[in-house]
Amino acid sequence: MPSWSVQVVEQSPSRLVIVEPSPYWIAGVVAGIGLLLLGIAILNPGGFLVSQMAARLPMPESGRQIGNLAARVMRGVLVLAATPFLMLGWGIWKSDIQTTFDRSSGLLTVDRRTFGVRRKVEIPLAELDRTTVEAGRAGRRLVVRLKSGPAVRLTGYSNRRGHYEAAPAIDNFLGRKSP
Repeated sequence: MPSWSVQVVEQSPSRLVIVEPSPYWIAGVVAGIGLLLLGIAILNPGGFLVSQMAARLPMPESGRQIGNLAARVMRGVLVLAATPFLMLGWGIWKSDIQTTFDRSSGLLTVDRRTFGVRRKVEIPLAELDRTTVEAGRAGRRLVVRLKSGPAVRLTGYSNRRGHYEAAPAIDNFLGRKSP
């Protein structure tokens, strides 16, 4: 399976680990746009042209200063435009989900990392009922239903592969038959 798929990375009688990795290619494209804008700001061809035109035109010193000011403003605007792309790219790069079913601790641990910030949810294995793959307009997601009724999402919605392979692995680990 491709490295961006939902994957069962460890499977033994005592432990099952499923990972939904970060969509690195999306992070790379977004950060790449930010780097491109930052590169243009550093090279600043538009500002260079404006200042060169101002230098060649017969105008007083104040006209040249306006041209230099326009170049600085353009550089600042490009840096400001690059910043959200760079931050978003970094945030996507630092986002993933790791789900661990552990018999020794008796817990299901869902460890989500979003923009580098970790959130951990722990649920006793005895509370788990069954695993399903929910399909919607945004893709598929892997959820585990609790005996008390609510569902706990194990992955986000995506069109990645691996959801349908992970669900039976979970049910098998829990000793339940897949539907």
